[in-house]
Amino acid sequence: MNQILSDSLTFQEINDDPTITKEDQLTRKLLQLKNAEFITEEEYEWIRSVGSQPGHIYRLPKVHKSGNPLRPIVSAIHTYNYKLSLLLARKLEHLRKSDIILLDTFSFVNELHQLKLGISDVTMISFDVVSLFTKVSLARTIAIILDKMYHKRHTCMFGNMKREF
Repeated sequence: MNQILSDSLTFQEINDDPTITKEDQLTRKLLQLKNAEFITEEEYEWIRSVGSQPGHIYRLPKVHKSGNPLRPIVSAIHTYNYKLSLLLARKLEHLRKSDIILLDTFSFVNELHQLKLGISDVTMISFDVVSLFTKVSLARTIAIILDKMYHKRHTCMFGNMKREF
């Protein structure tokens, strides 16, 4: 766990808790979005947080691996932007629909059964991805979403980054 937390590209030690300040900043931004009719009154009321808490990290054992190494979990429940992330996930869900995306292990097994290949015809390889979600930059993530939403024909600003297609 200390090795994970010492990754300065992902985590940063701070002296003060910025939760309430961040909550206030987000509330003001949400109010601007509501007033511009970018989000509805209902969305504003649902997303707006009161009494937010900082996220926390804990570990769960990987029971399928020898020695039961621990998997770190970062929980964002009750953070200032948790409900915003839920709303964004719901609004972007249609971008995930694809014939090549499997939802879970059961879907994967079902696909394997439908292949109807002889066991000698198949070699299965499994790759272990390490810290996938902390290795994809925010700018890259936003660029991917914009490309999927607008089919690479857009002009959007994010920080200092401008994309024109």
